[in-house]
Amino acid sequence: MNHVRIYGDPFGEGRDAHTLRGALRYLQEYGLHVSLSLPIAPPGGASRGRRAVAVTDGRRAWDVATSLEEVEVDRILQAARTDAAATAPLVVFARAAERADALRDASLEWPQACAVVSAADADTLADLVNRVRAELRWAGLERQPHGCSERQLRPWLDLPGVERGCFVHVATDTFACGTDLVVDMFAARFIDQGTRLRLVLPDPNRADVEDLLARAGEAAALIDVVVAPFSPEHLVDAVAVVQPYRRCLDPEALVLALASGRAVVTSRFRDTARVLAGDEVAFVCGGRNERCFVPDEEGLYVAWLGAIGEARPSPTGVRARRHVTTALLDRRPAPPPPPVSALSEGRPKVVLEAPVFETSATAEATISTARALLARGDVELLLTPRGPLRHGLEWLRTRAPELASRVSRNPGHADLWVSSGWPMRADRPDCRRWVVRIDWDYGALPRELAPHVTEEADHVIVHSELVQQALVGAGRSPRTISTVPHGVDDALWRGAVPDADVTAFKAAKPAVLFCGGGVLRKGVDVFVKATMAARARGHDFVVVIKEMDAERDYGGGHLGGVLDRYEAAVGAPPVLRIDRHLSRRELAGVYSACDVLMQPYRGEGFCMPVLEARACGLPVVATAGGATERLMSGAAAFPIVSAQRRVALPGAFTGEPRVLEPDTDSAADQLVQVLTQLDLARAVAAREAASVRAAFSWDNAAAAICALVFEADGDISRPSEDADRDVPVPLPATPPRLTTGSGRRHLHRVVG
Repeated sequence: MNHVRIYGDPFGEGRDAHTLRGALRYLQEYGLHVSLSLPIAPPGGASRGRRAVAVTDGRRAWDVATSLEEVEVDRILQAARTDAAATAPLVVFARAAERADALRDASLEWPQACAVVSAADADTLADLVNRVRAELRWAGLERQPHGCSERQLRPWLDLPGVERGCFVHVATDTFACGTDLVVDMFAARFIDQGTRLRLVLPDPNRADVEDLLARAGEAAALIDVVVAPFSPEHLVDAVAVVQPYRRCLDPEALVLALASGRAVVTSRFRDTARVLAGDEVAFVCGGRNERCFVPDEEGLYVAWLGAIGEARPSPTGVRARRHVTTALLDRRPAPPPPPVSALSEGRPKVVLEAPVFETSATAEATISTARALLARGDVELLLTPRGPLRHGLEWLRTRAPELASRVSRNPGHADLWVSSGWPMRADRPDCRRWVVRIDWDYGALPRELAPHVTEEADHVIVHSELVQQALVGAGRSPRTISTVPHGVDDALWRGAVPDADVTAFKAAKPAVLFCGGGVLRKGVDVFVKATMAARARGHDFVVVIKEMDAERDYGGGHLGGVLDRYEAAVGAPPVLRIDRHLSRRELAGVYSACDVLMQPYRGEGFCMPVLEARACGLPVVATAGGATERLMSGAAAFPIVSAQRRVALPGAFTGEPRVLEPDTDSAADQLVQVLTQLDLARAVAAREAASVRAAFSWDNAAAAICALVFEADGDISRPSEDADRDVPVPLPATPPRLTTGSGRRHLHRVVG
């Protein structure tokens, strides 16, 4: 296999960019299969002598400014669209000052690359080719049990797109492949779609075929049975391939279906998860494990509907083709073996797998947990990133310098592996004990999380009792769920200096803070109405809104320009919007400069702003009855009356998804109560802050993770050198009762 991947920014004007463009031409002319991997090049628009070019790496899209000729840009974009095996050698182009970080960033972006080399180590382009070819020879070839050769895949990858067409199902074993499920659902729910169902049965049993057509009833007239080995011609006019496996005896058909570019509907469980490891490469249904896997029929129906409703050509099919080419090629260069660890020998290895190189709550929680684990010193800690790198090592070094050396592209076998991030990992990593860390805002879990979250993971960590209840309702045993609340950083309270911009903006007025964007579940509309009502009652204050970075990308439930209209409304308080990313120290400055936090949320799995505000000594007005119940003890917590209500979400769920509907009048009443006695509320909140910080610390979270490593059911024992350490006290079921003065009760009613 002659694949090679180039990593670097080809649009620059420096020597490294010029060399990269020359190497791209030379390697292509030499006959190598070259793919270009773009780091996040500086975005830019058109300017004098430079035009904007839209670029993508298949997962992200942005514009760059360039003065390159069009033919050169076309060559670059073509190479960026070219896929290569994930294990192909990686050649990195970077300026000398950035080269060390670029090599590590590239290796983290492509952790299976058989070799990562710097282009600067070659004197000439001919030397570079020789180095690449040598790396390919030294790597050897990998035989994947579920992989297909390039020659075998080519006819499937070359299939043209189709706007409308039939559904296809292929079965070497009708029971294992779920053929009866496909026929039954087609006959019951898709007969009116104006399309046909094609059953490709390479070696059918006549009695089975007759039974299938008989159970289809009138729909049998729309079912074609093809007795032949599965081939590309069966998908020429296909709009979707439906494979609800009970057992995946032969994964080749699934790999070929993914390579076709058609939307694929399939079940995801232990057997298929190895093939579907890519993000969103198929429409999946969950199910449960019995003697075999039992696909969830409602989940299958929803997945099938999703495949039909997708735009053409199928974006999911495009991702699937890329996944096949990068991850499912047989006889590709072999990935490197895991390194022999020299860190902390004798201690159990814990791997935290999460999208740590992005700005998100998951990344922040993982980084904070990692720092606490490192400070405890009980385990050997490694971090492995998920998803594309939104930032590089320099960003992590600024955020948490002690963690930069702990990031690993290939951590090897672990005693405990903790997976976080969305979509949830479905295939088991190389570990003794696999733990999934999950956050969910809408009660009932998506059915597609079964069985890997509900059954196959050894343990699950949640951050509130609300999410624990959702998991139990989905079938997970409570004995295998740990409720581990998030903690609060010292940087958010120790020596925090009030933000100068907020202080100048508020002048002598109180500042009411809201953390979140214009997302329905955050309750920004309730916040707007409640603050307008408080103003109408004669209270003079300003509003500070810290918009969250990740929420700008939410696909649904967005309230559009509600904040824009709020700012322009007659009678509205002055509004300061902060929409840039803040460091932990800067965020602490915002909390410290404000006087009260109001979070009338509808759906939260934990709600970090409530914890952070309480730890900083702010009175908090927040929805009662939700994930923040453990945070709403004490006289400085003002609960908003709420009622449960059903919410319509796309997909199939283990129950009815629900949110809390905060009462606007109650929110206004509670805000007025705080503002009326603000000095007293601030003083009480400041006294209660220490108790909050003690009950909710990252060290408590780290201790809970350590407990999962050292549990007696494993073969790991606590290191003898730690025998004299104080055994960490588990976080109590209810945190220490905070000082109360008003005797108020948390009000919450249930409707429906």
